[in-house]
Amino acid sequence: MSAARAESHNRALDGLRGFAVLLVFLVHAAGNTAFVVWGLDLQGASFASLTSHTQRFVFWLYRSHHGVFLFFVLSGYLIGRMWLAPDAMRYGRFAWRRTLRIYPAFVVAFAASLLFAYASGTWTPPDWPRVAGNLLFLNGAPASGVAPFNIVTWSLFYEMTFYLAFPLLVMAIRNRTAVAVLGLCAPVVAVAAGVDTLALCWSLLFAGVSVAFGRDA
Repeated sequence: MSAARAESHNRALDGLRGFAVLLVFLVHAAGNTAFVVWGLDLQGASFASLTSHTQRFVFWLYRSHHGVFLFFVLSGYLIGRMWLAPDAMRYGRFAWRRTLRIYPAFVVAFAASLLFAYASGTWTPPDWPRVAGNLLFLNGAPASGVAPFNIVTWSLFYEMTFYLAFPLLVMAIRNRTAVAVLGLCAPVVAVAAGVDTLALCWSLLFAGVSVAFGRDA
């Protein structure tokens, strides 16, 4: 690792990322456990409706959605620092490298989800519009009507639209302070407007950018 890269690496962020991974894992593990063991759908359940301490503990783990929020802030922060680097790449190369970083792994996971559905007996022969919609990440887009094959890939729609839009925003405004203020305002406006959790997550990417742009100050 070069001296510049070592200097820019922040081990504390690795710890935060690991904590976020744990929270995300707990959400899915607790939800699946409740469904398999008790036949409970925790998405529509409430704490008071549960009948045992064990169920309530699992429900508490299921509600650990803060890991997703933390991931989005971290992603925005890291992309913001990348864009602020002295040798920051051009927009076209930036967008291309982000796509190469995400899309090949996504295609592998997408194929694996289809194979798993087939092997587990939950297979429904897919139609081509649904396949195309998932390959374009539209299963995560609000009101798109595209049913997901792998539901956890919803975040990729928001990540990719952020990767494409954020650099254009920075180049258009050309004022780091203004970008930082807008980034801080984004989640506040989202909450005040009562947007859904997905739109709130997208706003948190810009909040992460705000932290990155204000780090030196």
